[in-house]
Amino acid sequence: MHFANNLPTLRGRHWPAAAVLLFVFASAALAQSAAPTAVLAPANLARLARGGGPLPEGHAVVVRYEGALEYEGHYERPHATRAFHSLRRVAVALPFQARQDWTTWSDDDTARTTETTLLLGGRVLRRDAAGTPFRELRGSEAGDAVFAIVSAVPALAAAHVRTWNGRGLAGGPRSSFQTQYTWPDSLGSAEWDLDAVDRPYSYAVLRDDPRRGAVVQEAHIYGASAIGGREWPDSLRSLGFPADAAWTLVEHRIAVEDNVPLAELAAPDRVAPATPAADTTARLSAIAPGVWAVVLPDADTRSLAVEFSDHLVLLETSCDNIHGERLRAVLRARFPGKAVRFVSFSHHHPDYAGGLRPFLADSAEVVCAGAIAPFVDEVAHANFSVVPDRLWRLFPGGFTPRIDTLQAGRWRHADATNELVALDIGARSNHTDHYLVFWLPRQHLLFEGDLGFATVDGSLRASSRAGGLLRAMDEAKLVPQTVAQSWPVNGNPVTVPYATLRALAAERAKP
Repeated sequence: MHFANNLPTLRGRHWPAAAVLLFVFASAALAQSAAPTAVLAPANLARLARGGGPLPEGHAVVVRYEGALEYEGHYERPHATRAFHSLRRVAVALPFQARQDWTTWSDDDTARTTETTLLLGGRVLRRDAAGTPFRELRGSEAGDAVFAIVSAVPALAAAHVRTWNGRGLAGGPRSSFQTQYTWPDSLGSAEWDLDAVDRPYSYAVLRDDPRRGAVVQEAHIYGASAIGGREWPDSLRSLGFPADAAWTLVEHRIAVEDNVPLAELAAPDRVAPATPAADTTARLSAIAPGVWAVVLPDADTRSLAVEFSDHLVLLETSCDNIHGERLRAVLRARFPGKAVRFVSFSHHHPDYAGGLRPFLADSAEVVCAGAIAPFVDEVAHANFSVVPDRLWRLFPGGFTPRIDTLQAGRWRHADATNELVALDIGARSNHTDHYLVFWLPRQHLLFEGDLGFATVDGSLRASSRAGGLLRAMDEAKLVPQTVAQSWPVNGNPVTVPYATLRALAAERAKP
């Protein structure tokens, strides 16, 4: 893949900053909106048609894979992963119909849950488990759901590529052993490769991600067998990148079944509508003297701006560049003479550190634990060459951020106007290896990311992590009067009395 060769590697993989990308089945509307271009030469179109074989008509064909999934999610340190077993069954038929039933489980799981995805022409539906309703997917969420299906069925990928003929599809032989096709897929520049006998062996899409920059999602086929007039991968290695995670799936084919009834691909009787677009109006409010909360409702995040005599300190940066820039704009409008001099975040997960780059572009100094400094440096060097952000335009190729690490687990900043202390409570968080909470002694206010409380079925309850937070405060000999929290925002109070949180945690701890 030439895309991957043009991007820096991370941990031996071509995923800049553990990158994310979406490979999407373009809808007919998207395809029609593309500017007309020359069609492929008949010989090149014929080679493309052979790359996977035809989709079945009047019945479905099913392929089954089993393998291992390495999942990078909201774990204890940057790029930590968990291992899962994987079993998936994919049924496909004309015209562009597919159903995937995907089951993943760990060695510790006592039950297994199967996620089902349906592709019905231009619609993408998903249910999280049997017995739950399907819901309509849109945009990047639909793209995430589709990628795994396309990677499993070369005939489906070949059919999709052919829809771009005359709308940007180009390609043909690049050498005696490779034929390559490229097209402007709905979310980025796409590429599909066939070998000397027109068997597909890889495809990829290059696009911009608002948190991680220029990213590539790839699927590689290792060996293929002709069964029922179609090419089926013997083994697959796929990289999937949902918005706040990443996964690598290595699997092998265990069965192909033909002449499966089309009833498997029928639309469900009931489908929940797609999630409506969230409110994008930022909300700024004072929650204590010299302490301002900025809520971004569509991201479900709350950041705090702590006001000092001639500058601000920002705590939590929201989820990505887009939201980080909106957060920055709100603060610049409200405090035109006070720049963000220091920026910090409770922990490395996307909803808290994802919007860091806009503040690096303003030369803000990052406050974090020493062990998190390499993560900050990685963020600063992410490849944003596809759609350059402000930091990339200022420093193409990367930027070396200023980082102020904690001393003995603590960082203090004060002037005549305000005072702020960051403390690393680490494993006490029961969440990540390093976790900062923020103490404002003059306001007797504690700010934390996601450890304290949430509203469940209309009742305020302590989080399962609240006990560790309270013990850490006891060990630090701090007695807040009020607790504010970054997430979740929607449906939850801005602040909670510390005594209330302690009482809720005691109630939760009862046998």
